[in-house]
Amino acid sequence: MKKNMNSVRIILLSTLALFAAATRTAAQAPILETLPASGMLNDVATFNGTANPNGAETPVWFEWGTVHGNDYANRTEPQSIGDGTTNVTVTTTLAGLTPGILYHYRLVASNSTWVVRGEEQRFWTPAIDFHAPAFLTLEPGTFVDQTTTHAPPPEIATGDYHNLALRVDGSVIAWGLNNSGQCNIPASATNVAAIAAGGAHNLALRADGSVVAWEHNNSGQCTIPAGATNMAAIAAGSSHNLALREDGSVVAWGYNSSGQCTIPAHATNVVAIAAGSRHSLALRTDGSVGAWGNNNDGQCTIPASATNVTAIVAHFSHSLALRTDGTIISWGYSNYGLGTIPADATNVAAIATGGYHSLALRADGSVVGWGFNAEGQATIPASATNVVAIAAGSYHSLALREDGSVVAWGRNSSGQCNIPVEIVVDLPLALDGIVETNTLGTYVLNYSTTNMLGAIATATRTVVVATLPIVTTEPASGNTLRGTANPKASETLAWFE
Repeated sequence: MKKNMNSVRIILLSTLALFAAATRTAAQAPILETLPASGMLNDVATFNGTANPNGAETPVWFEWGTVHGNDYANRTEPQSIGDGTTNVTVTTTLAGLTPGILYHYRLVASNSTWVVRGEEQRFWTPAIDFHAPAFLTLEPGTFVDQTTTHAPPPEIATGDYHNLALRVDGSVIAWGLNNSGQCNIPASATNVAAIAAGGAHNLALRADGSVVAWEHNNSGQCTIPAGATNMAAIAAGSSHNLALREDGSVVAWGYNSSGQCTIPAHATNVVAIAAGSRHSLALRTDGSVGAWGNNNDGQCTIPASATNVTAIVAHFSHSLALRTDGTIISWGYSNYGLGTIPADATNVAAIATGGYHSLALRADGSVVGWGFNAEGQATIPASATNVVAIAAGSYHSLALREDGSVVAWGRNSSGQCNIPVEIVVDLPLALDGIVETNTLGTYVLNYSTTNMLGAIATATRTVVVATLPIVTTEPASGNTLRGTANPKASETLAWFE
């Protein structure tokens, strides 16, 4: 009996030792916050964030890419922030970015147990276009300055039969069906950083983290709750909305017939949200997806393959998820081939889903469509090339091209496929310098502009006002090249090319 008791003690001690060792080695999840970019000048930007290692050795880095263009295809070099228990400031400065293109980034931390991703931050720097060479030599009186800012809309969104575009000055433009006033932009929709379109209502997220909503309000979807402050992202369903706070928690309001506005306990550490007809999705920092609301078509039954997810979308009664390897997972309503991902939907960077059709934007800027196609909404037009963003309505589709133009196709019953010219605006340009167009000399012009995010673009051009020589190239004579040149009273060199 004594021997048996000793055995029990040995087993108990061994178990306690294992528990103690596990307690010592089990790492807590790091705590992250991605902060707005700073130092945005021409092709340079500084990524910012804070990270708390939470007691375990933790390397951190930033994931970044073009919004809807190559998702988070790039990452900065990892840097260790130690194993402390207080916040550590993390910054990385990147150069060689493309002005006029919308970027996003997020802070990532990893320890022996966890990989945690922070919320997304977006930025873009303006581009200045001379519409001519930067160095000009002109005759007196001929200089006309046509310099502008290259300013394509950074974001597009579709409702059932209407569209929104976010313009570079922080304003919003809408077109299409306006039976509920969904295309009447309110005066408060200024300094907008993100947009979302529901069935017949809209949301705008302002740069200060506040939310603006307008028009069809039959279920309170346009009545912003008091707690919707410090928001980082928004999503609009048919008649309900979601908003993501900077701390990773979710707020919901509007139609709640199926519990789509009742936030479940698992909706924590959220980095992205999506709203369907009567269901909601949340993407967590660990790449897993949570769902709640109506599940009649299985739209809230997350498939086991929905891991390592980087983006989610929802519409009607189906859901899509984009994985880190560029593949798509679909679940929920699957009629019309909606649940069958086409073979060419590979290397996908962004996804969109409409009433009964879906779109995928590939990393090469091409678009793939599938599902219900009676209105041609899933048939990609030849002009949809070099695409950086996509959106899908009930029976129509939109694509934003790299040059700022928008392509639309599908049903056009309410003008939702008629793109307004006002979608592109120019930012105000500050000019230092002047050209005396009738006085010979060399003039230097310095331009600058600032967008709503505080990003600055600068450019310099030189204009030479001179009496230009008159040159005539004549037919060759044998092996001799011939021509005439009139120096016009200025010392002149001449040669043949």
